[in-house]
Formats: sequence, C-alpha cells, structure tokens
Amino acid sequence: MYDVIIIGAGVAGSASARELSRYKVNACVLEREEDVCCGTSKANSAIVHAGYDAAEGSLMARLNVEGNQIMPELAKELDFPFNPCGSFVVCLDEESLPDLRALYERGVKNGVKDLEIITDKARIKEMEPNLADEAAGVLYAPTAGIVCPFNLNIALAENAYTRFTGSSPCIICLSPLTALPDNHYINIQLNYRYLGMSAAEALMHTLNYEKPLASRIFMPSGICYGSRAVMPKDRTAGAIGGIHPQDRCTLRMLAHNTPTISALRTLLPQFTRSTGIQVDIITTSLSELLNKAASRDDRWDIIRVDPSSLSHMAPGILLPLEEADRDADRHFRHLLDSIPEDYSRFNGTLYAYPFDISMQLLFYRKSLFESVAQQRAFYEESGSTLKVPATYGELETVARFFTRACRSDSPTPYGSSIAAYTSQTSVTSEYLPRLISAGGLAYTPKGMINLQTDASITALKDYIRFSKYADTTHTHDWSEVASGFVNGSYATTILYLHYASQFVRAEGAAFNGDIGFAPLPGNNSLLAGGSLGVGRFSEHAAKACRFIQWATGPDIAPALVMLGGISSSAIVYEQQDIIDSYPWLKYLAEHIKDGISRPLLSFRSFSYDQKEFECQLGQRLLDALNGRKTPEQALSDAQEYLRSLSS
Repeated sequence: MYDVIIIGAGVAGSASARELSRYKVNACVLEREEDVCCGTSKANSAIVHAGYDAAEGSLMARLNVEGNQIMPELAKELDFPFNPCGSFVVCLDEESLPDLRALYERGVKNGVKDLEIITDKARIKEMEPNLADEAAGVLYAPTAGIVCPFNLNIALAENAYTRFTGSSPCIICLSPLTALPDNHYINIQLNYRYLGMSAAEALMHTLNYEKPLASRIFMPSGICYGSRAVMPKDRTAGAIGGIHPQDRCTLRMLAHNTPTISALRTLLPQFTRSTGIQVDIITTSLSELLNKAASRDDRWDIIRVDPSSLSHMAPGILLPLEEADRDADRHFRHLLDSIPEDYSRFNGTLYAYPFDISMQLLFYRKSLFESVAQQRAFYEESGSTLKVPATYGELETVARFFTRACRSDSPTPYGSSIAAYTSQTSVTSEYLPRLISAGGLAYTPKGMINLQTDASITALKDYIRFSKYADTTHTHDWSEVASGFVNGSYATTILYLHYASQFVRAEGAAFNGDIGFAPLPGNNSLLAGGSLGVGRFSEHAAKACRFIQWATGPDIAPALVMLGGISSSAIVYEQQDIIDSYPWLKYLAEHIKDGISRPLLSFRSFSYDQKEFECQLGQRLLDALNGRKTPEQALSDAQEYLRSLSS
C-alpha cells in the first residue's frame, strides 16, 4: 500500500519524489516510458529562467525565482552540470524599448536579482559578439542559466531512490541501450536505470546461478550471456550430462582479429557448455590468413573468409557446406534476406555463412558540422555552406578546413583519415570507390580492369592530394582509424561498419552521441566483413558446421552485437534497443544489397586471385602515396602485373 503515487518520472515527478524522500512516506513513481526523462522534460530549451517573464504574484513567478536561486547549490549537491551563463532579451528597435522596460519592472517585482537594461551597443557586442548589429537594447538577467535536462532528471531520480532505500540504485533497463560496461558490479540491462528494482529482484530469484558475472544480458529465451557465459543450473545440467564423450572435441578456427571475433570469444563458453565442443580461435593478419588457410598441415576446421577471398578459397580451401550438413540451406531463414550471395556462394555452391557483414560509411562529428562558428568560418573560407560531404571533392574541402596545419584554430588536428601507408588491401579498398565515382570501371578487350584511363589517374591524384589533410601516421589498420576518430583526432572518417562499435564501446569515447553517418561519397561502398566456412581438410566437418550455424544464428546474435560485433542474423535488426545503440546497423540492413561486389571489380571472364590482385594494386598505390612513383607510373606497373596474369 502506497501513501503517495507520482505519475510521471520527468523533472517534476522526480523532484517531487526526491522531496518526499525526506519524510517517512511510502511513495511510488510510475512512468510509462522506458526510462526517466523520456517525455516533456527531454524536449525543452533547458533554460533555468530568471523569473522576469511570469505574471506578477503568480505561483509560477514565485517558484521560478526560488527554483533559480537553489539551482547552483542543487547542482553542487547532486553533481550535475549547471551553467549560470545569464540571458538576453533582445530589442531590435528603439520603439520596442518600453516593452523591455515593462519586462524589467515585472522581474524586479517578482524578486529577480541584478536585472539590467543595457543600451550601450559596444558593451552588448562585447558580451555577445554573435548578436545582430541592429540590436537597440537588451534585458540582461545574470541569474539565468542552462542545464542538461537528462542529467538533472537522472540525478533527482537517483537521489530520491537512494534516500528511500538507503543504498545506491541498481542499474536496471528493459533493453541494453548502451554497450556493456567494464566494471565489477552486476549491471542488469532491462531498460530502467533506476526504477523497476522489484522486477529485477524477482527475475534474479528465479535463476539459480553458480557464480555472479561482471555483466549480463538476458535474452527472451532466458539464456544469459556475459564475460563468463554461466548458464542457469537447471538449464544446463541435463545438456552437459547428456554429452557423450565421443562428441567432445576441439575445433581450430582461423580468423582475422575484428571486434566481432573478440565478441565471439566472450560467448564461446556458452557453446562449449551446451555441446562439449571446444573452439580455439587463432588470429592472424589479413595478409597471412590466405597462406595459413591453404596449409594442409594445419587442418583448419573453421575459416573466416573475407568477401574478396571467397573466390580464391572456395574451390580448394573450403568444403561445400552441403557436405557437412545436407540441409545447410535451411539456416538462411535466420539471416537477413538482403545479404548478397558474395558472402556465401561461388559458382552456385554454398561454401560459407555470412558472419560479420559490412560496408563502408562516412562518419562525422555532428557538433562540428552544426556549430554556428564553424559554419561561419567555413563559408568565409570556401564561399559555400558547411554540410556533410556527398562527393569526394566536397570531402576534400571539408577535410582541409578541419586540418590544423591549414587552419590554426581548427578543433581537430586532421580533417579525415586514410588507412594507408602500411596496408595494401586497405588502400585499395579506399581507392576503388574513388575510381568508380571518377568515371566507373573500364575493362580491356581481354576482360581485365583498365587502370590506365583518365578516370583511374584522376582518382589516384585526388586521393594523394586528400592524404595531405588526413591522419596517416596513426591509422595503420581499421581499428586504429576507429580509435583516432573516437579520440577526436579528425572530424570525418571513412570506415567499415564492423569496426564502428568502437565509437560506442571504446574507453574515452567522449562524444558518443555526437556521431553522425552518411553514405560513402559517390555512394559506391564496397562489401566487406566476412563469412565463416568449414576447412576442406577438417576431420570434424559436421561439428564445425554446427558451430558456424550457432555463431551466425539468432541465439547469440543480440549478445554478439551488444558486445561490439556485427551479426548477419535478421533478429538483430528487429530490436530497437540495439539499433538505438548502433544506429548505423539500420542503414546496413537496408543497403547491404547495394554494396559493390569485390570480384566484379577486377575481372569478367577468367579466373583470378582477387586478394592477390588487391595486394598488388595496393602496393603500387602506396608507392604513389609515398612519392616513390608518379600516379601514372604506379598504375602502369599495376596494369603490367595484370597482363602477366593473362599471358
């Protein structure tokens, strides 16, 4: 039985609950949304008004002034930011000055302190340089300020709860809105941060866990995934007891180290616990992966396959999945139906299941592009409006503007990034979209790509010029590109989506909500990421296929993504909480079908090694980027290599 029920957990409701917590009152706060501050409180100007506007003698006038006066101390007590920046009411002509005087007199009667009417234009301009020159006068209220409504709301709710219970609140949400924290306390993600504790306690009492986890995700099935994949005793005892000794084995998996592979490692104990099958993941560089995969001595059971390598691996290195599972095709009912067959089939045969599917996007700091000061400076410098680049020419202009070597007061050291100077395949994957945008792909009569066209040379020259405004020192691979963007080293970046989780999860990701994304300039994004296939010489092909179906299936897909990976499972893209955390995933689901197939970039009519082609082209591109060869000579050398393949 409650003494008081407060309807709504906005600022007013949370503040009321906090005040009631001073007394011996059994109170309850009801909120229909998934969290506090989801209604009116989030959608306001965030101004802490001085109190001159409310009608004289009204309750609003009295509370306005009193609330303004206590805000500095409240901010200090509850540790939320409050900026007493003051406010202007601007009068643009002298005829309206009497109205300003009336507002001043009302404020004085309401008890607002230190109100002042300023008509000295020089002083006004000094106080606010961005104000229009024609301003005739302002009403200055120094006690006004601004506050983050979310921080204020959460602080009030948290403090109310702490006072009611005498302890710090458990973090409880209905869905995982943020990436899993790295901490030593249990964080139950049920989408109520501070409310709903009784529901969480009831849930915990129904599950008999052997040991606590650092963090947990509860799926609709009741399965729990975390840093240690401990299952409820009653769910696993039968399964483990039913595993026959002959079913136990160790599978060897070869992969390139990506965020999805790291997330998969975390979830592996769950697979072992339910099947008795161990999986050892051995990671290597992309350049070495093909050589290791081809080794018969190693006998890999599972291999992560890059889309550019599928055509090379499929015939001799990978086992057709129908040989490991007669009904292998049925697994596709769990996957996004928009995924191109480039991830799974070669010459009509199924060799792999899509795993960490990906494509390129342009990411940018939203606050920089929305800043009035930056917009003004950009217009003064370029004569055009600062906007998200839609072409490579616009990207170069923006990158130059945000490069400190070109503009000393730039908020970032670099305007963009390139994953070059050490990675052959990375530089190729950045050059090819530029080539397509510059005039498309041209082919020789023999069916090989023609790299000596005007478009090819122009694209490379543009790329070289763009590199002057990009961070090339600390971006040797895609993970470093993501880290540099998170750390604020550059204003824009082109990145493959399966590395973008670092924007949310990386330590020091200070501008989590400041990340915008857009299609690649020219909208010619390459397919990337990878698939999982069974090694042709595996002695445990059926078990390897079983593991791949688990790793790419719906059972672990939400956990895999929340741990920083990407999944091909359709269930991920139906969960709004996941899309809220990683909004670019919605774009991926809708547009991956439009991604450019890697094999089509090189040849049309004869067999080839796509990965080797990209490495050879990349080396020539690096020669040009580093000034060792002219663009013309570099592309001529690449063309000569292609001719050698057809001779």
